[in-house]
Amino acid sequence: MRSWIVLGLMIALGTGCDTAMQAQREEEARRKATVKKLKQLGEKLHEQHTSFPSVLPFATEYYTTGPQQGRPADGTFPAGTKVRIIEKFGSYVLVKSEGGTPAYIAADAAKQPEGDTSTP
Repeated sequence: MRSWIVLGLMIALGTGCDTAMQAQREEEARRKATVKKLKQLGEKLHEQHTSFPSVLPFATEYYTTGPQQGRPADGTFPAGTKVRIIEKFGSYVLVKSEGGTPAYIAADAAKQPEGDTSTP
């Protein structure tokens, strides 16, 4: 009788170890998949934050604190300034210039490259 109990415990422990090892392998696979996805997202974010696909075809006034028309502009981007559109706000867009200035400009001022139909 005692040997049956010992045998039963050994089988139970052996099965538990297999289950624990399987869970550990699954966790490792999930971790590797997560690391891979984070790396891909990091590369995509880097690409988005280093590219400036839009060009201002003419001198464009900008606002740094919000898309307001009731006060003078905070500055003017010269024609040919490269910008990346961050977000749209009705008739304004938030852009970041190649020089690093975040600003709101009129949406029709940011000319997208030919064939680019993406929107932020």
